[in-house]
Amino acid sequence: MTNIKKILKAINRSQDDLASEVGISQGSVNHYANGNRKPSYDMAWKVVNALNRLGSSCSFSDVFPDPLECDPHAANQSNDKQDNSVLDIPKSASVA
Repeated sequence: MTNIKKILKAINRSQDDLASEVGISQGSVNHYANGNRKPSYDMAWKVVNALNRLGSSCSFSDVFPDPLECDPHAANQSNDKQDNSVLDIPKSASVA
C-alpha cells in the first residue's frame, strides 16, 4: 500500500493535481493510491518528485514503504520460503 492519499491530504492537494503534475490520468493515480496497480520504478519516482513539487517534503520510502517492513508476516513467509528451498532435495538425488 502507498501513502499517496495521506500525503495529498497533508498538503491539501487532490489526485487530479498529482495526475496533472505527473502527466497521467486521475484514475491511474487512484489505482496507485489504493494499491490496485503498482507503478513502475520510473513512474514511482515521478510520483514522488511530483508530490514534492506540489508542496510535500517526502522521500521514496515515505510514499512507497517497503512491504516487508509494513507486514511482519510477509517477512517471515519470505524467510520461510528461502529456508525451505534449501531443504528441498529431489527424490532422485542420492545423499552420500
